[in-house]
Amino acid sequence: MSEGDAQPWRVHGERTICDSRWVRLSLVDMEPRGSERFEHSVVRLFRAVVAAVVNDSDQVLMMCLHCFVPGRFGWEARPHRWRDGAGYLLCSVWSVRRTAVPVT
Repeated sequence: MSEGDAQPWRVHGERTICDSRWVRLSLVDMEPRGSERFEHSVVRLFRAVVAAVVNDSDQVLMMCLHCFVPGRFGWEARPHRWRDGAGYLLCSVWSVRRTAVPVT
């Protein structure tokens, strides 16, 4: 059977469970060819940009943040959400400027 002969799965509908600025979780009511109908979880992530700032000693700027899920601190390179019409470089600069807060 060629790819053109294959029948796609039939989608009966979709409902959004969670929709935030970073992720959308949906349940899709679908029916694969020759199988029973079921709800399939779909996670859609929004485009994000992460920039690495490296100094002359090959050290990378990271943030030590508290992550509430495991309940501990960890090192992280913070992403910045992609904005339509902006290039990767501009989004990377926004990410660094938001992350790198001067310590006085």
